This record gives sequence, C-alpha cells and structure tokens, in this order.
Amino acid sequence: MGLGLADEMIKPHYDDLGEYYPAYAFKNDETYYAIQPKDAPKILYSLKANGPLKSKIHGNAYAKLSSGTVRFLIKEQEAKSALLSTKVG
Repeated sequence: MGLGLADEMIKPHYDDLGEYYPAYAFKNDETYYAIQPKDAPKILYSLKANGPLKSKIHGNAYAKLSSGTVRFLIKEQEAKSALLSTKVG
C-alpha cells in the first residue's frame, strides 16, 4: 500500500453518502510532520523496510499463498471469470 495510502490518510475525506472521515497523523515520520494537519490525531505509525527485509517479506507471503495457508473470499478462477465477463474485462 505504501506512501499512496499514507498520503490519503493525512487528508480528510467524504464518502458518497456525505459521511465525513477525519485526517490522521503520523507519530514517527518526520517527512509527514510538515504536511499533515497539526490538529489531526497522531495514530499512524510508519514502517519502512530495506531491501533484504522486503525480500524476506515477499518470500514469506509467496510461500503462504502458494501453500494454501491464506484463503481469499473468492476463488481465483471465479474472480477471473467475473472480470472477463465485464465490458472492460
């Protein structure tokens, strides 16, 4: 998800029904201190991985997905069929 999600979390938003979602702020990321709202609750915590750690994370996630330990709400074939049946798919 990364920085794109972080950039959106520091902004207030309204959904399609007009419900308000406040901005949140980071506790530990100096990069965001200057751009996040000063009055936003500081509940976000930034974690950044280096190259070797990213490789371990990817390997572990791949192993879990390949072994069937992680199950999704919809089977891959069902999702593929649903996507291909759409106009854009």
